[in-house]
Amino acid sequence: MQDFHNLQTSQLVDLLVEHTAIITKLISEKKFDEEYDRHKLLVKAIQTEIDFRKTNIDTTPTTATEPPDFSTENKT
Repeated sequence: MQDFHNLQTSQLVDLLVEHTAIITKLISEKKFDEEYDRHKLLVKAIQTEIDFRKTNIDTTPTTATEPPDFSTENKT
């Protein structure tokens, strides 16, 4: 199995498209052999890596400063 950690997300998406196209072709040809299984596993691995990255981006705290307080309350 390939190591996808070192690839950029755009490269992962390109690989996902490529392997999905191969799977689609194999399905249309009704070829459910080892090649089909291999590409199916690769697609699953690529999807897992992309999902992992999405999860880490969504849960990573930002380093931005606190937004200004524009409330209408009087401050003294």
